[in-house]
Amino acid sequence: MKPHPTLSVIIPTCGRLEFLRACLERLFPAIQNFDRSEYEIIVTDDRSSDSTREAISTIDPLIRYTSGPTRGPAANRNHGAALASGEWLVFLDDDCVPEPGLLNAYRDRILQNHQSRVFEGRISALGQRTAIDQEAPINEQGGVLWSCNFCIERNLFVEMGGFDELFTGPVMEDVDFRQRLLARKEAIIFVQQAAVLHPWRPRRGFAFVRLYAQARSYFYSKHSSLNEGGWMIHLHRFARGVFKNVLKEGPRYHFRGAMRYCCLELYTLFLLAGKPATRRPNTISSP
Repeated sequence: MKPHPTLSVIIPTCGRLEFLRACLERLFPAIQNFDRSEYEIIVTDDRSSDSTREAISTIDPLIRYTSGPTRGPAANRNHGAALASGEWLVFLDDDCVPEPGLLNAYRDRILQNHQSRVFEGRISALGQRTAIDQEAPINEQGGVLWSCNFCIERNLFVEMGGFDELFTGPVMEDVDFRQRLLARKEAIIFVQQAAVLHPWRPRRGFAFVRLYAQARSYFYSKHSSLNEGGWMIHLHRFARGVFKNVLKEGPRYHFRGAMRYCCLELYTLFLLAGKPATRRPNTISSP
């Protein structure tokens, strides 16, 4: 009989203790139906403090808390992965609420699919959307590999070089990682029972839009085959977003947030007409 795999749960955070607390409390063994000896939890904090460290130790003294490298979420996840001792890495975001049995579901699917090395979990919205300019990374059927809920063999993650740390914000780094996996012809298995809830959040403002446009341009400079049609891709995305979120769903929310949504989308489209960034290498050290 194949031995049970050991999991390292990696949670990047940036000074968001209340969100993090809710996430960690849902990872207790009784809730996860998973023996504590079979998994570790690593919290890597890009805004570390003694108060956060102490609070986490009261939640679960076995949690490993570390200061992050303060170079963005991609580097923060890589930092946590470099400290992991498990055979498999489970990445969760600090504002996700793990559903009962998430870890057990990943473990069972790993045992059932001996050849698979990457699994993505389900992400459902927590609460109700109340405005057009709110968003949540929903993944009900797979095929996206959002970084807030997936599991990967640690050796493969190291072979991949981890997340590209030139994505310095919380955007496009997981899209890039998925594309690199597909280029290697790695199968990504969807595990519906490995679920988290993610709250609706107001869209970030114009400063984030500039970061997003830069990241998206850099992504297309790396994966030029996906950029056929140039900026028309972005125009199509803009039109599709306005139709779905404003024209189709707007009446449901009485068009709250519609003006802000459209302004942010127009600014994004304007910035994406610029010149793509230059590709540069990235690495991650093996633990």
